[in-house]
Amino acid sequence: MKKYTHNLIRIGAMLLVALGVVGPAGFAAVVPVQAASFFPGVVCESGTCDLWAKSGTLTMPDGAVIPIWGFAPDAGSPATLPGPTLIANAGDTVNVVLHNTLAGETVSLDFLGVPLVPDLTGVPSGGTRTYTLTLDNPGTFLYQAGLTNNGPRQVSMGLFGAVVVRPAGQPLQAYDDSATAFTDEALLVFSEIDPAFNANPNTFLLEDFSPRYWLINGKSFPQTDQYTFDAGRRVLFRYINAGFDHHSIGLLGLRETVLAKDAAPQLSPLTVNTEIMGAGQTMDVLVGIPAGAVTGKKYLLYETSLIQHNANQRLVPGGPVAVGGMMTTITVGVGAPSPLVGPLVADPRVTPSPTTGAQGVTLYASLVPGGVGMEYFIDVLGPPGTGIGVISHPVFLPFMVSSSSGGGSTPPPPAPDPGTLLVGTSFSFVIPESVLAALPGGYHTFYIRGVDASGNWGPVSSVVLNLDKVGPDIVGMELTSSPTNGQVDVALRATADELHNGNAVVNGATYAIDGGAPQPLLLAKPDQPIVALTATIPAADILALSEGTHTVSIQATDSMGNVGAPGTITLIVDKTGPLTDPIITVPPDFQVLETPTVIQVQIQTTIVDGGTFPTSLVTAEGFIRGVGEPGTGFEVFATDGQFNEPSEEVFFDISTVNFPWWGVYTVSIRGKDAAGNWGPATLLRILPPGSVYQLNLPAISR
Repeated sequence: MKKYTHNLIRIGAMLLVALGVVGPAGFAAVVPVQAASFFPGVVCESGTCDLWAKSGTLTMPDGAVIPIWGFAPDAGSPATLPGPTLIANAGDTVNVVLHNTLAGETVSLDFLGVPLVPDLTGVPSGGTRTYTLTLDNPGTFLYQAGLTNNGPRQVSMGLFGAVVVRPAGQPLQAYDDSATAFTDEALLVFSEIDPAFNANPNTFLLEDFSPRYWLINGKSFPQTDQYTFDAGRRVLFRYINAGFDHHSIGLLGLRETVLAKDAAPQLSPLTVNTEIMGAGQTMDVLVGIPAGAVTGKKYLLYETSLIQHNANQRLVPGGPVAVGGMMTTITVGVGAPSPLVGPLVADPRVTPSPTTGAQGVTLYASLVPGGVGMEYFIDVLGPPGTGIGVISHPVFLPFMVSSSSGGGSTPPPPAPDPGTLLVGTSFSFVIPESVLAALPGGYHTFYIRGVDASGNWGPVSSVVLNLDKVGPDIVGMELTSSPTNGQVDVALRATADELHNGNAVVNGATYAIDGGAPQPLLLAKPDQPIVALTATIPAADILALSEGTHTVSIQATDSMGNVGAPGTITLIVDKTGPLTDPIITVPPDFQVLETPTVIQVQIQTTIVDGGTFPTSLVTAEGFIRGVGEPGTGFEVFATDGQFNEPSEEVFFDISTVNFPWWGVYTVSIRGKDAAGNWGPATLLRILPPGSVYQLNLPAISR
């Protein structure tokens, strides 16, 4: 007999015993003993478990329908991501029956960390195979599509799930050590989806895998399952990373004690804010819900790499990215009462946000269960009664309440009948543009507090206003190439960064040379707060510039209409080629037929870049008997081994056997600068053998 259960929360063992309920047959002594046990999908707790590999779909928070491959518990159930959770006790033997219904796919199973001969053959479509597992050790394990040729792609499509093995006789411990005891547990399987891969899993290049959705148990926030635990409970979180990427999972406001990684207990468990999990890794962490946690308090469980979105979906077209991804909440079910007896602030909002501050904004909030007054502070919270506020109902308040317009104070009105307390009172405050004008651009926190008819102040709530007054920064400017002589186009690259200036969308950018007419740049992704910018400066525009340095400036605009500060870079225009000094030989005076015989002569000179803005030399060339087109000569060497300065001494060696027996032997040299300019060649004439050589050209002056 086997049993699948779809329950997320199972009742405690003592209640079951009192009611005379026994555990399911199959696995030895596997009974739902946890006060709260959260497992995704279905759970198999028997000696034989079926996994049906089949195709299915997931619907993402933005409405996108993504094809998947997943496991189901039977032929009639849909594929789920992750697949059914298999639960056993240490020492059990479990038979897992794989049914493959995926057309054209050969599928096998791999149980990471469980001793089993790898199945390299797999099950063809329509086939069945049984895997017998001997589960010797407790822990959290990952099962997934195995080591067939297409196994990695099948895993990425969703063929994975969890195996939970409990210590024999200790169902409320993660491992044999009593220090791993818990009262509640939850299984969280993390994965990612690239819709382009899922659309064509067998032809997609895996090196191009780029996730757009981040999932917990097959769901992305706000679709993720939310968890509730009472104050003072010890919760065991069983984490499994079934994705391609590593993930760091943290709990905002709580700390995790890492009990085990890959079902291997830690010799010295660490208490951390977050811990990295590699692809395919499992991790068991213990989290204590504080005994003093207030009822209803929420803690955020999230991917601390801050990829909190899905496919860059936005709240409104062109607006901020919507929160989503690997994120869920833990709510305190039964906890301590709130120390404050005044009304709670519900649904605080400030609109419009983001805003440039050119117009005022309105702050909205409600008091629950009701209240008669509310106050707010900007960025700095003060004592009760000292903020800016309004009174919605006549009531005696022991403070002066400023009007929302900021003009004067209102004296305390008479105290009302306590029975006139309002329920769900709503308030709105208008913050005029004159107030916003005095605030710097950036994020500003509005702290809000309410008061009831008896003068009791409630807890503080807050909302953030994005006051976006600053346009994108320009960083990483680059010219390719500079210096230039205006013979070729020049590529201009930069990055527009709005991330810390309001996080609006970069929607335009221009460049200008020396303050001239703005020219557009191309945006790589026009719907992002950080965008690569590119442009090509035509060679004709550069050729029209004078020699020397010129300032290229870039400015970008955001979707709020803000123009950022310009970024600048220097463009060097050099149209003048380098000049070559008179050429000499070493030795300086020689006869070819003299004794002893001179068999080799070194040709030397100095090349200097001239013009208004000299630039470094990049090469030099030489010719014998004539001067060819630029770039067609033989290599001439820099004396110091490298061309990297505006002035370079150069040389090459020549054998005297090459000298003719009659006529004049000529050698010429010229250089090229970093702007691409070739200079004129300088010639040396050598007389016939038996004569002392002489230079027949005058010296070149600079």
